[in-house]
Amino acid sequence: MNAPPPGLESVVAPALREDLRLHPGDQESAGRHWLIYDPMAHRYHEIDNRAYHILQHWHGDMRLDALAADLSAQLGDEISIEDLYELTMMLDQAGLLCEPVSGWKSVYRRQQDRRRGPVSWLLHNYLFIRVPLVKPDGFLSSTLPFARLIASRGALVIVFLIGLAGLFMASRQFDAFSHTFLFFFSLEGAAGYVLALFFVKVFHELGHAYMAKHFGCRVPTMGVAFLVLAPVLYTDVTDAWRLQSRRQRMLVSAAGMMVEIAIAAVATFLWAFLPDGVARSACFFIATVSWVLSLAINLSPLMRFDGYYLLGDYWRVSNLQPRGFALFRWSIREFLFDLKAPCPEDWSWRRRATVVLYAIAVCIYRLGLFIGIALVVYHMTQVKLLGILLFSVEILWFVARPVASEIKIWWSIRDRIRQRRRYRFSTAAVAFSVGALMIPWPHRVEMPAVMEPVAVQRIAMPVAAQLKRIMVRDGDRVEPGDILFELDSPKLRLDILKTTTNRDLAWLRQARRAADQLDRNATMVIGQEISSLDEQMAGLRRLEGELTVRAAVAGVVEDVLPDLHVDRWIGKGQELALVVADNGHQVRGYMPEDLLAAVQPNASGQFIPDEPLTKKTDVRLASISAGGVAVLDLPYLASVNGGPVAVNEDKDKGAVPVEAQYQFIMVADVDQPVTLPVLRGVVRIDASPESIVSRTFRRAVAVVIRESGF
Repeated sequence: MNAPPPGLESVVAPALREDLRLHPGDQESAGRHWLIYDPMAHRYHEIDNRAYHILQHWHGDMRLDALAADLSAQLGDEISIEDLYELTMMLDQAGLLCEPVSGWKSVYRRQQDRRRGPVSWLLHNYLFIRVPLVKPDGFLSSTLPFARLIASRGALVIVFLIGLAGLFMASRQFDAFSHTFLFFFSLEGAAGYVLALFFVKVFHELGHAYMAKHFGCRVPTMGVAFLVLAPVLYTDVTDAWRLQSRRQRMLVSAAGMMVEIAIAAVATFLWAFLPDGVARSACFFIATVSWVLSLAINLSPLMRFDGYYLLGDYWRVSNLQPRGFALFRWSIREFLFDLKAPCPEDWSWRRRATVVLYAIAVCIYRLGLFIGIALVVYHMTQVKLLGILLFSVEILWFVARPVASEIKIWWSIRDRIRQRRRYRFSTAAVAFSVGALMIPWPHRVEMPAVMEPVAVQRIAMPVAAQLKRIMVRDGDRVEPGDILFELDSPKLRLDILKTTTNRDLAWLRQARRAADQLDRNATMVIGQEISSLDEQMAGLRRLEGELTVRAAVAGVVEDVLPDLHVDRWIGKGQELALVVADNGHQVRGYMPEDLLAAVQPNASGQFIPDEPLTKKTDVRLASISAGGVAVLDLPYLASVNGGPVAVNEDKDKGAVPVEAQYQFIMVADVDQPVTLPVLRGVVRIDASPESIVSRTFRRAVAVVIRESGF
């Protein structure tokens, strides 16, 4: 316990507010508990049996030392000034005293600290904003008999039988049932989806409200809450705290999900009889996606949804998260410093370990959730800097702030910490960890790449032609200049004949200029026509030469077109075969911008293929492009083709990388030819020594600069 400040013994005990009410708490838990109900804030505060008896004999006109002596005599238990001080501070923090211990100026200062401007308020509350809409208590009281009738045992049996019948009929029409989802991609389907979702969530909240009302609780408000600006309905069932039965409290928490499952059972049954359209699709959604998502979200105990309160009641631990975090912080201090401080909870070691693991899971989940929210905002907004700003706010507020608060506590008790032997070991471990983060370590980086032959000749026809001779087959080795195929194109021959005739006529017109006034006036035009026809003829002769296909590189013929035979017609652009060079392979890939400084010239590494039966290959860096590539010319690595490099498809440009990528080339010595013309994998290469802190900071700065448009 904290020692009271000097002179507190002579202070008169503050008076309790007269509107407070005491209610018995959970009678099934170990140790009697009581609840203080604050009607102004509509909030319950749990106290133990000892504090309850102290409050029963509390006098606001006595000094604390006299009150401690009087209570000790009446209760037959030693009540110290420290006990009264702790209880007084708890009551003061909860606002349950007529006058604050430190005076109204302290309350004013606290209120001023809590006041925030609109920007500050939005930064702190955009994750969850609650807007009450209706006060349903009177409506619930008048319609409760009807709700009890619907939730009677007979009605539940009927719903159960209807659900079984619906599942049976849906299984008989499973193909039609599964294809109903496609209707949601239409405008009518989307509208039906929204209406069905609203319908289900309204009844979900009414389930909580009616169950609480059934057990005699008051439901003051129902409304809408904005979870990351997404609207969700809510019901205030704070009064369920006063229920002494754990079973009743758990039923209130689970009522919404129970209603959704019942609606899903009826919707499955109706789906089998309704015609195709909005109504049938809505029943499909309610019967499948709605309640599955509801269970996945509401059953999670890591956020304060239904599953959180169910778990708290199941463990008989109210305020599970705050108490779990307090126990987690105590465990950290004991592990690091062995302070021998009293545990905040009088539980068995098994219960403590369970709650601590739960607190750790909540911290990890929240961190992932906040990062996910920041990423969603980042991708949904045009101003990417907003996503970075929100991410920074979440990390500072939800991660850095709690860590700083805990370190502040360590600093306040530093004298006690220094006296413990374990302090030296913890300090050494922290120093070692910080040093490990700061020291530049040699490491390797991985980059996506493909291994390919140094040269590949793709034999594709520039014009439609007819095959006349086949000189090679799959696996044949050829030298540069060897004839592979001979083709003939009647259309090309006709184009050559027409161009030759037109060129001869143009030369005749130029030759008779002296005798013809019209040709003499068109001298320049005729000259340009002759030049154009000469260029056209050169192009046609080049195409004619390409009909005799020759090898451009020394290598092996592969991927010859199947069913290739003489007199077969080959379409324009159709590939006949590949000539794969057999004088070595190279590795090409893409390097992110943040790795440029880490990779040194002539760095060595290994190419690791995706094919598990293909051996690794030693490689050496030969070159890196001077600038980032505009489009990916290696489609095997693009994300749209299942590759690791994220790209956006542009109909004009092609695969445009999302982040700056630099192409690199590595040389490889391969003893045996690769079985595939192109082999996808990764390059693992030695990088310059760099500390983890430096690498993380450099990447963060690169992201900020890139996305902010600096």
